[in-house]
Amino acid sequence: STMTVDLVRMMTSSSPPVLIDALEGEGHNTLPGAYWVRGAGIYAESDEGNAEIRDRLGYLLAGVTRGDKSRPIVFFCLDSWCWLSFNAALRARDLGYTNVHWYRGGVKAWEAARLEMLPALQYGQVR
Repeated sequence: STMTVDLVRMMTSSSPPVLIDALEGEGHNTLPGAYWVRGAGIYAESDEGNAEIRDRLGYLLAGVTRGDKSRPIVFFCLDSWCWLSFNAALRARDLGYTNVHWYRGGVKAWEAARLEMLPALQYGQVR
């Protein structure tokens, strides 16, 4: 998993990653520049439901990466006990993305480091 210092370094590099916030619920604060995609890490009760979520996520990821499956993507959610971002990262790998990262500490670790946070704006919902 990616640590806060590593993520800051990635975000300030010449090719910053796409940040995907996989949190559920209503509005919250998130990392600057993150795309809030509700449902990205939820598991459906059927294989068909999971395939549908994966396909919708694939559509959204294709948009934010401009179809570049080697573009770095960092998934995160609330904290190290939140597995939504891990599940979403696995879906991205299944979709053929090759540079997938999991920021395990999530919003709570970012906030604890006293880094800038902004209100989340929902980019998409996949379930």
